[in-house]
Amino acid sequence: MIAARPISKRQTFTAVPRVDVDALDKRTTEHLFSGTTPIIVEGLQRGWPDDVATGQIRDVALLNVAPESIFINGKQVFDVDTAAFIESVENNENVRVFGARMVPRLNDVLRTPRHLFERLEHMDLWRNGNDKPIAFIGAGGAVTPLHYDHEENENWHIVLAGERTVFLWTDDQSARLLKLPFIGLSFGLFMGPLFTTRLARGMRADLRTGDLLFMPRRCWHQVEYPKPSMAVTFSFHKTKTEQVEGRDRGDFWEGYMSYLQGIALGRRKQLIYLPVVLPLLVFGTVYVPARLALSAIPGQVGRWCAAPLVALERLLYRAYLPFFQFAKRKFWVGY
Repeated sequence: MIAARPISKRQTFTAVPRVDVDALDKRTTEHLFSGTTPIIVEGLQRGWPDDVATGQIRDVALLNVAPESIFINGKQVFDVDTAAFIESVENNENVRVFGARMVPRLNDVLRTPRHLFERLEHMDLWRNGNDKPIAFIGAGGAVTPLHYDHEENENWHIVLAGERTVFLWTDDQSARLLKLPFIGLSFGLFMGPLFTTRLARGMRADLRTGDLLFMPRRCWHQVEYPKPSMAVTFSFHKTKTEQVEGRDRGDFWEGYMSYLQGIALGRRKQLIYLPVVLPLLVFGTVYVPARLALSAIPGQVGRWCAAPLVALERLLYRAYLPFFQFAKRKFWVGY
């Protein structure tokens, strides 16, 4: 796996607006459920127990790390236990984890202010039907590469310890970003973040303990860890239709990635299906340079020119969804 690189200091970003949790009004509250731009709510730690609100990694890192989700120096590893991982974080080694599950106590105490979470619980539109937060931990220097969540959900990203910087591009800037087809992953892993994002208008969120960052649907984001940091994310959808579509997109992504991993490793059971997916792979080789050329065309003209490419991508997604749902069941081994 190619290690992600930090966003270039030569780029300029608009700061994500902030509001104190005690100053939330009706308009801002609605934005947290249905907005189209990021916003930060600060001061949540004032409602947490003292041992959580201290903002120390070991005080809050009561979790079970999923073994397939640990990365060291940008490479996936499978044999690090939770204690060793936390020690690596505290030693500021280049490690990060995503997908860790919190213990029940933290699941409960983090749901403050209660009126926000009661509404979220009443909606019952959680990503993949899971109402538990997922933990994201990284040491200083770690980078989570530019992407958007493939289930196309909204996120409440809450920092429990340390500091982190999140760079964001809303959905209206997507046409200006270089991405891989079918999945919400940037081409910046191969060409560098500056080259990938140079034409798009981005935002920057410098987060600290007690901050909640709202990320709307299809919001591109890259997370960088200037210091060791731990956060959790509650992921949800606005409508039942979006929840069902998100589940399908998640199935497609996991099947697609599982298949490509097998091809890269030369596994025979994936190679058998190569004739089936060959049209998809050919489309992928055309897609990236086409996106590059079209991203330079401004405004509505650029969107018109890109329309056939977008339509073909959607058509192929629908055509191949059953196959990659099958591939997920047959080949999935983890991120």
